[in-house]
Amino acid sequence: MTRDASDPSSGRRRRRRWGLHLLVHGGLATAMIVWGLLLGADDPVRPAPLRLPAPGPRPGLTVGWGGSEGHSSCRYDAGAGSVEATLTVAGYAPSAREVTVTVTAYADENTSRPVGSATRTVRVDGTVREPLLLTVPVTRPPQVGEDDVAACSLDVDGAAIGAGDQAAGRTR
Repeated sequence: MTRDASDPSSGRRRRRRWGLHLLVHGGLATAMIVWGLLLGADDPVRPAPLRLPAPGPRPGLTVGWGGSEGHSSCRYDAGAGSVEATLTVAGYAPSAREVTVTVTAYADENTSRPVGSATRTVRVDGTVREPLLLTVPVTRPPQVGEDDVAACSLDVDGAAIGAGDQAAGRTR
């Protein structure tokens, strides 16, 4: 038995079939999208999350010993009763800020008996390559090695200590 297109029940069945089709296919499409999102969570194409810089020293700006071969960076001047520390502030500071540098002179090479200390604050902004001379008054003579280098340590707040200076235990 065939139904006539003018039969009102044939239109309802067709609409019901289309509704069922849409429901099944829509559910499958939604399930595939959710499955794809869950599997793609570790997809390398996705942008990395925003990471804020760690508080503390910025690796773009360093302070290190500024002496060169034949010219020690921490030299004892017996006549003046002080130690002259030659340092270099170098790198990039994205905004104006202060860097505080402290040099301590020691009576022994193990840096356990301080004989004097001096601190200076330097304002930096932008690209910096600046020598810094710090005079450390001492209460008695510091340890001086064969190479005329006095036993000193370097401490910095607001910048990193130069890589070579850090490896040397921050003393010179």
